Amino acid sequence: MSSYPKFFTKEGRTLRPLNIPTVDASFSKERGLDSISSLVSESTIFPNHPLTPRKNILETINTKIERMTAALPIQKYATMGFAVALITITGITVHAAVVPRKISFTEDDGYNIYSSKPLTYDYAVSKVSTKDSRAEKIDGVFNIYKCPLEGLGGKFVEEADKYGIPWWLTASVAFKESSCGKNTPTVDGRESYNAWGWGVYGDNVRSFDNFARGIETVSKYFSDKFYSRGIEDPCEIMKVYTPPSDGSWCRDVVHFSEVFDQYRTL
Repeated sequence: MSSYPKFFTKEGRTLRPLNIPTVDASFSKERGLDSISSLVSESTIFPNHPLTPRKNILETINTKIERMTAALPIQKYATMGFAVALITITGITVHAAVVPRKISFTEDDGYNIYSSKPLTYDYAVSKVSTKDSRAEKIDGVFNIYKCPLEGLGGKFVEEADKYGIPWWLTASVAFKESSCGKNTPTVDGRESYNAWGWGVYGDNVRSFDNFARGIETVSKYFSDKFYSRGIEDPCEIMKVYTPPSDGSWCRDVVHFSEVFDQYRTL
């Protein structure tokens, strides 16, 4: 315990010391802070700090809200349900806006440029896509003239590529010889499907099972008889194909070739 002098002197005057109590503030594991806590009397009362006006108002509002919520349990749960529903709907809407829908397309059989499906044959399935502009040109012209050969543009192009002849040749000859299949000869009242005048001599008429078979046969004939031998001028072909012609045959074939070539597809 520390000691203090009984008095101090300054400039000849006696200064009395204050009655300062001594406190043993030493700390140990055993005693803890007993000495310090002993300074506080057991009768000491710590008054609660008064709330500020703002805190009093907030406390009052909170109390009223709690009372209203307790008195209206149905409204409370209804509000919670509405909030959950709103969150769910919002999530679904965002998902639909972000994640694209899977779109599937159906086949249109390759005739999307026509208002009605042209005449086709099961046995005349062409390996040439209907998207080939040459096939579209042939079918487009046949459509304008209402030709029975409409829809076989792909077959004309396929056989032309196969035998190395111009894609328009067999179709142009059909225009010249039978008005694109409108005026074909018959055999005993049966359709010959011969739109090219091929193998027709007097009463002798060559028939085909269908137009597709005629395209195959005539295209091969033009290749074997003329193009494989270097004969490509329609007027030179005319001399063998239709000798009696005065030249109108080759002029008309060339004209129809230009009609096909100049046709503009959509």
